[in-house]
Amino acid sequence: MSQWTEWASNLNALCLGYKRPQDCYSMLTDNELCFLEQYGRYSYTGAGKIVDLGCWLGGSTLALARGVADSAHQKRRTRRRPIDAFDRFVWEDWMTPIGRMLDVPKQYAPGDDYFEDVEVLLRSHEGMVRLRRGDLVDEPDFRDVIEFLFIDAMKSWPLANAIQRVFFPRLIPERSLIVQQDFGYHHPIVATAHVLMWRLRDAFEAVHHVPNSCSVVFFHRRPLIRRKLPRLDPDLLTVEEVHQIWEHSLQCIGRNMWGPVLLCKLLFMIERGWEEEAHAEAAKLAAQGYRYEGAALADARAAIEKRLRVWPPHTNQARWLEETGARLE
Repeated sequence: MSQWTEWASNLNALCLGYKRPQDCYSMLTDNELCFLEQYGRYSYTGAGKIVDLGCWLGGSTLALARGVADSAHQKRRTRRRPIDAFDRFVWEDWMTPIGRMLDVPKQYAPGDDYFEDVEVLLRSHEGMVRLRRGDLVDEPDFRDVIEFLFIDAMKSWPLANAIQRVFFPRLIPERSLIVQQDFGYHHPIVATAHVLMWRLRDAFEAVHHVPNSCSVVFFHRRPLIRRKLPRLDPDLLTVEEVHQIWEHSLQCIGRNMWGPVLLCKLLFMIERGWEEEAHAEAAKLAAQGYRYEGAALADARAAIEKRLRVWPPHTNQARWLEETGARLE
């Protein structure tokens, strides 16, 4: 058993029977919240900051703070406010159905500011957490070294470029961990994470897939210099590179999440206007027995309908798109 396998096995064992705190409202699974809490309790050393990008209503931050508060590091008080949590703290329309599903007690309207509500949630840990409001695209000033970086904010290509420029050079080689929370999700926007981790594959090693979740943990191997970081631009990718990127991603994640990851690849191809390549990819998925439903199928249909509006009926591109959609069901 390797060091990382044993580490992950121990963390997983600690999460058996875990239930999220009653006042914790988060889109993360219980496994992800428990991983964050147990990391803070048993693995965090205080060598650098914990940074939480995209904390939403503060659930991920609360989990980290609960763990760190109970750790030997915090009892020694070697670092004040070890956790920095970033978000815009502005409610958006797409959050409303999720809030209802999670039974969030307060109802928000698009544009509402919920910063103070997150402050209230974290009040018992206020000496450990610094909440930072702002848009990460604006590249906030951040100069502390980082021991643990949790990324749940890489929802656009400008965001992905800004996050790597601001935070990745602050990581500690042979010490830091980063978590790409959306790595196992099906939506094409998470192509940002797949492309970035492939571009930087010589600097990061995938060491753990949090069970039954989208989160993948990477260990930081070598220093990164801001001016040498790759610029992420989907328009510059070739079809061959996309195949290589997703082959790398499949090696980073448990086989039970291959279906969503491969759907992300297919939808990214559709988004790029590669209808013929997406058609071939759909045939492979169907041959391997992959079928989709719920939000994944709805998002696939939406992507296909958007591209169908570009092409007149009876063209090869329209036919490829229609057959692609049929093969996913």
